[in-house]
Amino acid sequence: MKQSLHVLGTLDVGHAFFAEPPGGLMRFLLPPSSAALLGGGQALARELRGLWALLAEQHDDDPPPGPLHGRTLLLGLQPLDPGLDRYTRPPLPAAPAGSPAQRPCWRNSQAPAALDAAPLDVELCGRRPRLQPVSAERPLDWRLLDGAGQPLLSGRLSATQAAPAFSTDLPIGLLRWQERDPASAALLAERWLCIEPALAAAAPWGLVALRLDDAFAQQPAHWQLTLQPREDVLRYYVVGRGWAAPEMASLQVSDATPGLPAPQRLGFTRIDDWSGDPPDSARLPAAMLLGSAPPGAQVVLFEAQRSQTRRSRPEHRLQLQSDQRLLIEHLPQPGAARSDAQFVVHLAP
Repeated sequence: MKQSLHVLGTLDVGHAFFAEPPGGLMRFLLPPSSAALLGGGQALARELRGLWALLAEQHDDDPPPGPLHGRTLLLGLQPLDPGLDRYTRPPLPAAPAGSPAQRPCWRNSQAPAALDAAPLDVELCGRRPRLQPVSAERPLDWRLLDGAGQPLLSGRLSATQAAPAFSTDLPIGLLRWQERDPASAALLAERWLCIEPALAAAAPWGLVALRLDDAFAQQPAHWQLTLQPREDVLRYYVVGRGWAAPEMASLQVSDATPGLPAPQRLGFTRIDDWSGDPPDSARLPAAMLLGSAPPGAQVVLFEAQRSQTRRSRPEHRLQLQSDQRLLIEHLPQPGAARSDAQFVVHLAP
């Protein structure tokens, strides 16, 4: 009996932070529901050096494979680097305080062989979730729709009900939860759900929902997901011990990147006093910086005039000078291990 495998599609997760591909950013979590779906269609999944592959399996004496066209395959994404969020731009906007935990979910809803440009904001749930409505209005109508917008369930919450109770398991996959005004049917709130108990228990960083297509057998898909690096405002706090006021006044931070045109150079604003900043300011308090410094120490802040995209290899050469005298040829810049872009530079006499 002969067995053959051919590729239906591959999924690659990259990151624009790295100058060279890191050779695997994610562990791909295939839940039992997805494994069963693939098995019914005589397909399987494999990982190789960070690339996830969807393969079709065929034996000479096998019956025709089960239908996979139009079915949605769910995957979890778990970073191999636990510090991924330190240098990665959040794929989703910040959620309001008190809202359910949301995860990014990338789909191929626009074109089967490509991922959509932006991920969905998804709440990951088990099969009988307790869905807390956003609206405090009561009575309140609610609806559950499938991924295509077809109605599945609906109900009404009375004045004494906080949330609906589901007596049967919800179908695995992407669903839409809607809250509507009972009188006008106006939409009050809407959010996406991903019903998958194994993934809900694993709590992955992100999700991928791939809608399978018969065309993959003739033309394999290549789904590319590229994460973007975060952007920071660079701040250098220069603490001078034993430096006279004129010497401190002559300090400057400059961009000395070779061959970089002047308009592209990173400019810095000198700030001698920021004590009037509000309490929630991102700047470090000067009093904290001088707390352990000897009497007479001074601190000055150099703040970048625009945000800078993080890179594994810094794109700018930043220097600290005093009266044309080079003090530090390469000022530090944030990499993968740093959670912010604020640096304290100490100058000795």
